[in-house]
Amino acid sequence: PITLIGGDGQKVIKLEARDKAGNKGTANLTVNLDRGIPSININSITNNADIGGVPAAGLSAATKGNFLSINGNASDDNLDSLTVFANNNKTAGVYFNRATGAFQANITLAGANGQETPNVIVFFANDTFGQIGSANITIVKDLIGPQIVSFEPATNATASIQPSLSFITHEPASPCTVSYP
Repeated sequence: PITLIGGDGQKVIKLEARDKAGNKGTANLTVNLDRGIPSININSITNNADIGGVPAAGLSAATKGNFLSINGNASDDNLDSLTVFANNNKTAGVYFNRATGAFQANITLAGANGQETPNVIVFFANDTFGQIGSANITIVKDLIGPQIVSFEPATNATASIQPSLSFITHEPASPCTVSYP
């Protein structure tokens, strides 16, 4: 085996063969060394104030909106293309600047009234040598209020006119209030 030195890029390998009569044949083989895969950073989500920031890769955020614009950048020395899928469907509204790696993906979220619908958004960046980097986030289209799943006192009985009450919801909820007529 040989060891390619000097970092990524084009490498010229010299090939030589000799036959039994001592005749020599030579050739050069040019190969492209590319050890890095493209990286993807999601910088912002706009057009949707209730998300409250960008979830880390692989994590989720919630919204009740129908559309998102997700901005970010892909990077690689040999960056070629960027493709975005929302719920396994290729997204048409992707603007990608190959020279800078900047992108904006306009996403239509799935989900109906009375439901919480996870929307998995996957970004794929390809380089000219076929290396593929990916990142994903999940945006939950949340069109239902928190469900109260348990409360205290569990027996629905109290001996106090000022009982201590507490309850738990199926998702983070704030503010939570308790009222009596």
